[in-house]
Amino acid sequence: LESCGVADLVTTCFGGRNRKCAEAFVRGKGEKSWQEVERELLGGQKLQGTLTAQEIWPVMKEHDLCTRLPLLSMIYQIAFESKPAESIVKLSPVAHKNPKKVTVVGSGNWGCAIAKIIAENTARHDDFHSEVTMWMFEEQVEHKGIKRKLSEVFNESKENIKYLPGIQLPPNVNAEPDVKKAVADADIMVWVLPHQFVPRTVKTMGKPKPGSLSVSLIKGGLEL
Repeated sequence: LESCGVADLVTTCFGGRNRKCAEAFVRGKGEKSWQEVERELLGGQKLQGTLTAQEIWPVMKEHDLCTRLPLLSMIYQIAFESKPAESIVKLSPVAHKNPKKVTVVGSGNWGCAIAKIIAENTARHDDFHSEVTMWMFEEQVEHKGIKRKLSEVFNESKENIKYLPGIQLPPNVNAEPDVKKAVADADIMVWVLPHQFVPRTVKTMGKPKPGSLSVSLIKGGLEL
């Protein structure tokens, strides 16, 4: 499990060196090289994005990944092959025959918040199955004066009445108390458990789907 680097991604998109220099490069309409842009704006620092793009491009071509990664391909062509910058908004939609299934592993306040964001996005993008599974550690809760299972109450109301009361999640989030069932068909597992519960969960969840990916949004260190 690795850190997903969300903070780095946000910084890069909204105010990092790569964005600052990319804007200057586009405004210059190809009249300035990346080296000239760096000298003018970075005071001796170097861009990381351009170096990474140049290193990954031969690998993409060697493994025939250019059509499968159209955004990366377009970025490289704009940066190094004089393709107009506006081409990036004209990418042809790709037919997605195998939409990815996402499971959120964890259902506390942090897990529910992440599940809400993910479900709102999977509902809008054909790359993913609309339905998001959220593994929920089963507990007994009191609901309207009756002792009930937390997962059952959630699936009826779409509200985690114990850990995130008052916040309703999208209708395409479904709680599954059996961790093996929750991850069995997941292409992407998003981990939002307290770090001390991860080793036990990994041991009990069984084998994940071949080729599946894990994204960690876990605070603190892990020792597996």
